[in-house]
Amino acid sequence: MNFSQLLVLMQLLLMGFVNVADASCPDKCGNVDIPYPFGTKEGCYLDKSYRIECNSTTQIPQIGFIPKVDVLEIKLDGHLIRVSLPVAYTCFNVRGIETSGSMMAVNTSRFPFSSTLNSLTAVGCDIEAHLALEEQVVLINCQSDCELASIRNGSCHGHGCCQTPIPEGMTFAALVVAATRNHSRVRDNSTCGYGFIVEKDKYNFSTTHLRTMSKNMSFSVALDWSVENIKCEEAVES
Repeated sequence: MNFSQLLVLMQLLLMGFVNVADASCPDKCGNVDIPYPFGTKEGCYLDKSYRIECNSTTQIPQIGFIPKVDVLEIKLDGHLIRVSLPVAYTCFNVRGIETSGSMMAVNTSRFPFSSTLNSLTAVGCDIEAHLALEEQVVLINCQSDCELASIRNGSCHGHGCCQTPIPEGMTFAALVVAATRNHSRVRDNSTCGYGFIVEKDKYNFSTTHLRTMSKNMSFSVALDWSVENIKCEEAVES
């Protein structure tokens, strides 16, 4: 047990959680460390919210109550979980008519998206990513135009790529991509538009992404975790 794990254990004990996992509990799934209060077996996690499914074939961990969301990292220091979430996309023909697409929706329950580490990002020409907090309620938009002379590598300021903050405490995200200007000006520059939530330092826009980004891509997203909806630092200070 390293110092960070010991510190969290002490904080949990101070908050009255004394049923600590024993030494026989697995502490890894594949290459991902699974520290308490998380665990992969009954008796090894604090409660069902912290249950991690470890796929016996792929050895890829997933949060038990969030289907098909892969866990990349669990950090005790900073209290965050890094997960992998797919892109939402919409593709168009040369007349600007939608030909295919997929939305992205996820409910993270008691593990909210980090508003300080993540941003809503859209990549494409004359498209807009719509992020809804709940069904039929649009929360924020991110619009990317097709002013080709203004598109620059590393720039996400609305030309080929845009980024906008997400709100604090968000636990549900439904993300769709729609056309602006009927997508009629784009032609071969960018036949698909993409929307995704990503850690701010985990994505660097390249102009080549307008043509080469894949519908099957996923990105690292940071979720906050806490015990009884109180972060450990707050519980110790109170």
